[in-house]
Amino acid sequence: MKIVKQILEWVIHIAICVAVALSVVLFVAQFTYVEGHSMEPTLRDKDRILISKVQTTLGIQPKRGDIVVIDSRIYKTRNFIDLFKDYFRYNIIAYKITGNKPDPVFLVKRVIGQPGDVLEFKDGQLYINNEPVSEPYIREKMVWFPNKVITVPEGHVFVMGDNRNESADSRQMGSIPISHIVGFYLLTF
Repeated sequence: MKIVKQILEWVIHIAICVAVALSVVLFVAQFTYVEGHSMEPTLRDKDRILISKVQTTLGIQPKRGDIVVIDSRIYKTRNFIDLFKDYFRYNIIAYKITGNKPDPVFLVKRVIGQPGDVLEFKDGQLYINNEPVSEPYIREKMVWFPNKVITVPEGHVFVMGDNRNESADSRQMGSIPISHIVGFYLLTF
């Protein structure tokens, strides 16, 4: 009977540790990596980064210039269950075990426009609310940009990669629901 009690105590301790670790990864912070060249020169392909999920957990709105990880499946409503499913489907351990590399649905981008902002591109220059924007972080002048004025809807952000000519972003996908921001970039390691 004593051994059963010890085993049960171990199982409970392990379950608590797993629950705490999972809570940290789902709601506090997560390690991930950059896939592709769309954020160069700021972030490079295969850079390992730490993202904070505290802001999304607390409902803190992103600011212009923040680097965020987004869920590009904007047609899909994200819910609490998605946090668990996505973590187990799109993490490095699942990839190592199965050998199946999932389609990249989580993208690293920079917030350019906030809700209510009016964006316009003139001769490769970005204007927000009729003011030209200095973007020292971009790799080179944009070759392609929308030929229309874009108003960012409430509850959305407009995101772009720093390597504008190699980035699939809000210029193609449209504005991203704030609920699709998975985390905020903290550091590269």
